[in-house]
Amino acid sequence: PLQVTVRYVAPTLGGGEAVLNGELLGPRSVVRWVSEDTAGLAAGFGECLSVRQPFCPLRVLQSWLNSQVGQGLTNLSAGAPRALSGLEAEFQLVSVQLVGEGQSQAESTLKARTRQLLTCYERATRGGLAVSGPLSVSFDVVSGRAQDVSVDLAPEHPSLGRCVAKKIERLRFSKSVEGSAYVSWELGPR
Repeated sequence: PLQVTVRYVAPTLGGGEAVLNGELLGPRSVVRWVSEDTAGLAAGFGECLSVRQPFCPLRVLQSWLNSQVGQGLTNLSAGAPRALSGLEAEFQLVSVQLVGEGQSQAESTLKARTRQLLTCYERATRGGLAVSGPLSVSFDVVSGRAQDVSVDLAPEHPSLGRCVAKKIERLRFSKSVEGSAYVSWELGPR
């Protein structure tokens, strides 16, 4: 197993520092915390992960740690591309909200182009790296084009976020679509 040490300065602990030692058995595994947890940080990790609470800071930290360590392990054995048809259940469109005109057209465009976004997820999970949780994207649609794209991803995975932002920026919407869009997907195996 790969040994992991996390030093975390926690505002909720009065600025106190918590240090956890753990082990990671592989790129798809979850860190197993082995040190004494006087601050309850590891228990918080477990609770956030088990209830799938979106945007939980502890979950983001746990997932970031797994992605950093897992990325290193993944690079040792570059994975082969996976068929997108096998990943569709792991990249589910949850909601599309448009403040403006053309809600149904915006939703149709995003549903039709989800496969393009799925390529980002496939690349991010190639080689066994696990990515799960909510993916939220906000952007403005002006003259049929997405602008000011912002991606909020928990767990944080920078390359996946950049890829999704680029794909959204390239989408073309009907000229009747105009306004601010808020779109969310749920990522990960079901």
